[in-house]
Amino acid sequence: MKRALARAVALGAALAALAAPAALADYRGKVVVLNFWASWCGPCKVESPLLQRWHERLVKRGGLVLGVDVQDISDDARAFVDEYGLTYPMLRDGPGDLRDDFGILGLPESFVIDRRGRIAAVVRGVVDDAFMRERVAPLLRERT
Repeated sequence: MKRALARAVALGAALAALAAPAALADYRGKVVVLNFWASWCGPCKVESPLLQRWHERLVKRGGLVLGVDVQDISDDARAFVDEYGLTYPMLRDGPGDLRDDFGILGLPESFVIDRRGRIAAVVRGVVDDAFMRERVAPLLRERT
Protein backbone atom coordinates (compact mmCIF):
# COMPACT_ATOMS: atom_id res chain seq x y z
CA MET A 1 0.00 0.00 0.00
CA LYS A 2 2.69 2.52 0.97
CA ARG A 3 4.62 1.70 -2.15
CA ALA A 4 1.55 2.20 -4.35
CA LEU A 5 0.75 5.60 -2.84
CA ALA A 6 4.36 6.74 -2.93
CA ARG A 7 4.54 5.72 -6.59
CA ALA A 8 1.28 7.55 -7.31
CA VAL A 9 2.53 10.69 -5.58
CA ALA A 10 5.92 10.50 -7.30
CA LEU A 11 4.36 9.99 -10.72
CA GLY A 12 1.77 12.70 -10.16
CA ALA A 13 -1.26 10.43 -10.46
CA ALA A 14 -3.83 12.48 -12.35
CA LEU A 15 -7.27 12.78 -10.88
CA ALA A 16 -10.26 14.69 -12.16
CA ALA A 17 -11.06 17.58 -9.88
CA LEU A 18 -14.65 18.55 -9.25
CA ALA A 19 -13.83 21.63 -11.31
CA ALA A 20 -10.59 20.96 -13.25
CA PRO A 21 -7.92 18.28 -13.69
CA ALA A 22 -5.15 18.12 -11.09
CA ALA A 23 -2.32 15.86 -10.00
CA LEU A 24 -0.92 14.97 -6.60
CA ALA A 25 2.47 16.16 -7.83
CA ASP A 26 1.00 19.69 -7.96
CA TYR A 27 1.23 19.71 -4.16
CA ARG A 28 4.85 18.57 -3.76
CA GLY A 29 6.64 20.64 -1.13
CA LYS A 30 3.51 20.92 0.97
CA VAL A 31 2.25 18.79 3.84
CA VAL A 32 -0.89 17.16 2.46
CA VAL A 33 -3.69 15.43 4.33
CA LEU A 34 -5.08 13.33 1.47
CA ASN A 35 -8.61 12.43 2.54
CA PHE A 36 -10.70 9.86 0.64
CA TRP A 37 -14.43 10.42 1.18
CA ALA A 38 -17.90 10.13 -0.36
CA SER A 39 -21.14 12.04 0.12
CA TRP A 40 -22.96 8.84 1.15
CA CYS A 41 -20.41 8.07 3.91
CA GLY A 42 -21.75 8.85 7.40
CA PRO A 43 -18.33 9.08 9.10
CA CYS A 44 -17.17 11.41 6.30
CA LYS A 45 -19.90 13.83 7.33
CA VAL A 46 -18.61 13.73 10.91
CA GLU A 47 -15.00 14.56 10.02
CA SER A 48 -15.58 17.17 7.30
CA PRO A 49 -15.97 20.19 9.64
CA LEU A 50 -12.76 19.20 11.47
CA LEU A 51 -10.87 18.83 8.19
CA GLN A 52 -12.09 22.27 7.09
CA ARG A 53 -10.89 23.86 10.35
CA TRP A 54 -7.50 22.18 10.02
CA HIS A 55 -7.19 23.13 6.37
CA GLU A 56 -7.57 26.78 7.37
CA ARG A 57 -4.72 26.33 9.88
CA LEU A 58 -2.49 24.27 7.60
CA VAL A 59 -2.69 26.50 4.55
CA LYS A 60 -1.07 29.36 6.50
CA ARG A 61 1.93 27.10 7.22
CA GLY A 62 2.55 25.35 3.92
CA GLY A 63 0.06 22.52 4.21
CA LEU A 64 -3.44 21.67 3.12
CA VAL A 65 -6.21 19.12 3.15
CA LEU A 66 -6.85 17.57 -0.25
CA GLY A 67 -10.14 15.73 -0.62
CA VAL A 68 -10.65 12.82 -3.01
CA ASP A 69 -14.29 12.01 -3.69
CA VAL A 70 -14.61 8.27 -4.41
CA GLN A 71 -17.40 6.30 -6.06
CA ASP A 72 -19.87 9.13 -5.91
CA ILE A 73 -22.23 11.06 -8.14
CA SER A 74 -20.74 14.43 -9.09
CA ASP A 75 -23.84 16.42 -8.13
CA ASP A 76 -23.99 14.68 -4.74
CA ALA A 77 -20.32 15.44 -4.14
CA ARG A 78 -20.80 19.12 -5.03
CA ALA A 79 -23.83 19.32 -2.73
CA PHE A 80 -21.77 17.77 0.10
CA VAL A 81 -18.98 20.32 -0.41
CA ASP A 82 -21.53 23.17 -0.37
CA GLU A 83 -23.44 21.84 2.65
CA TYR A 84 -20.29 21.57 4.78
CA GLY A 85 -18.70 24.77 3.43
CA LEU A 86 -15.54 22.96 2.36
CA THR A 87 -12.94 25.21 0.74
CA TYR A 88 -10.05 22.80 0.43
CA PRO A 89 -9.22 21.39 -3.02
CA MET A 90 -11.36 18.47 -4.12
CA LEU A 91 -10.40 15.82 -6.60
CA ARG A 92 -12.67 13.16 -8.04
CA ASP A 93 -12.11 9.44 -8.46
CA GLY A 94 -15.63 8.67 -9.64
CA PRO A 95 -15.29 4.99 -10.44
CA GLY A 96 -12.97 4.38 -7.48
CA ASP A 97 -10.06 3.12 -9.56
CA LEU A 98 -7.56 4.45 -7.03
CA ARG A 99 -9.14 2.54 -4.13
CA ASP A 100 -7.20 -0.57 -5.06
CA ASP A 101 -4.05 1.34 -6.00
CA PHE A 102 -3.99 3.06 -2.62
CA GLY A 103 -5.14 0.06 -0.61
CA ILE A 104 -8.30 1.82 0.56
CA LEU A 105 -10.35 -0.51 2.74
CA GLY A 106 -13.23 1.81 3.57
CA LEU A 107 -14.20 5.44 3.90
CA PRO A 108 -13.04 7.76 5.17
CA GLU A 109 -9.31 7.12 4.95
CA SER A 110 -6.57 9.72 5.15
CA PHE A 111 -2.91 9.67 4.16
CA VAL A 112 -0.54 12.31 5.47
CA ILE A 113 2.14 13.12 2.92
CA ASP A 114 5.20 15.08 4.01
CA ARG A 115 6.91 17.83 2.02
CA ARG A 116 9.13 15.28 0.25
CA GLY A 117 6.16 13.23 -0.95
CA ARG A 118 6.53 10.42 1.59
CA ILE A 119 3.69 8.90 3.57
CA ALA A 120 4.07 10.02 7.17
CA ALA A 121 0.83 8.59 8.61
CA VAL A 122 -2.36 6.76 7.65
CA VAL A 123 -5.77 6.84 9.33
CA ARG A 124 -8.40 4.28 8.46
CA GLY A 125 -11.53 5.96 9.73
CA VAL A 126 -12.34 9.40 11.09
CA VAL A 127 -9.46 11.76 11.89
CA ASP A 128 -9.57 13.74 15.14
CA ASP A 129 -7.86 16.80 16.61
CA ALA A 130 -5.32 14.70 18.51
CA PHE A 131 -4.16 12.99 15.32
CA MET A 132 -3.86 16.30 13.50
CA ARG A 133 -1.90 17.88 16.37
CA GLU A 134 0.41 14.91 16.93
CA ARG A 135 0.99 13.57 13.41
CA VAL A 136 0.36 16.45 11.01
CA ALA A 137 1.33 19.70 12.76
CA PRO A 138 4.95 18.61 13.47
CA LEU A 139 5.52 18.01 9.76
CA LEU A 140 4.91 21.69 9.05
CA ARG A 141 8.25 22.50 10.71
CA GLU A 142 10.19 20.25 8.32
CA ARG A 143 11.92 21.63 5.24
CA THR A 144 12.00 19.95 1.86
